[in-house]
Amino acid sequence: IVVSSPSIAEQVLQKHDQIFSSRTLPNVVQVLNHHKASIVWSSALSPWRNLRKICREHVFSTRCLDANQGLRPKQVQALLAYIKQSCDKGQAVDIGKAAFTTTLTSLSNTFFSIDMAHLNSIFSQEFKDLVWALMEIAGKPNIADYLPLFKLIDPQGLQGQTKSYMQRL
Repeated sequence: IVVSSPSIAEQVLQKHDQIFSSRTLPNVVQVLNHHKASIVWSSALSPWRNLRKICREHVFSTRCLDANQGLRPKQVQALLAYIKQSCDKGQAVDIGKAAFTTTLTSLSNTFFSIDMAHLNSIFSQEFKDLVWALMEIAGKPNIADYLPLFKLIDPQGLQGQTKSYMQRL
């Protein structure tokens, strides 16, 4: 859609904004009703605005990020210590895995004030595998997205797989 005049822009952005900002939800993201409480998948109505406000004021505000500023250098120091320890033992280091674990720990500290993963554990790899599997399923073409009758049948088994992964997550 090309909006080429101020009057049309007013119609699109102010009067009919809900129509133009909504999107269809893939069938698999509706498993376990996750889409109703998700900032990513919920529609731009009151619950979404509330979630966005909570994130803006309580998670990503300058005050909160500054309060957690001391945690980030500690995570980097832990990463460097892990790499040094592995090198001293003559072990190869999977930098991608180590960086993912460091990022996951940093985010979990920001959101939940806990370390969800440690560099020596397999938890972060299991978490990464779950998220990756969910992304692959969500990216597959699903006949149920095009023909709603198939939502009940789930001929490709994507809804069942998603439910299993979401429960584990």
